[in-house]
Amino acid sequence: MTTSDHESWMEYARIQEKLLASNNLDRRAIALEGALDTIIERIGRNLPVDQSDVERSVSTVRRRERYREARQSLLSNLNPKPLPDPERVACASDELRTIRLQVTRDDWLLLKCVAQGHPYATLAASLGTSPGALRLRVKRIRDRLVLTRLQANSSRHASDEAA
Repeated sequence: MTTSDHESWMEYARIQEKLLASNNLDRRAIALEGALDTIIERIGRNLPVDQSDVERSVSTVRRRERYREARQSLLSNLNPKPLPDPERVACASDELRTIRLQVTRDDWLLLKCVAQGHPYATLAASLGTSPGALRLRVKRIRDRLVLTRLQANSSRHASDEAA
């Protein structure tokens, strides 16, 4: 092993240590991986590796990663999510209207807040109760709605058989 080979591998080890110190996959880690690839490639072609090669490689990989992220962000903004099927929207609206008529105003507001992702702890604090009690209340509301739906389906099924 020549002195330049030894120096190249020392540079590789230095970059590897930096990469190991990084605890997440960010642009820096991606750039360091690119630098490692450059070092391996240059060693494989019996070319010397110096600090400027590594810095240039890191800079190039970082620039490419920024460009890739910007392009991906732009493309995700250009491709909006498809609109829901109008029939499904109408059915969901009917279902929500039916549920709204089956529960009290307070229960409806509670279900809406839970569906919107509000934490039980926050809702419980605003209502002056515990999160566990609130979870139980929501479960009972849902159970009641399921039971009502099952009863409606069973009576509809019985009337269809009679006809």
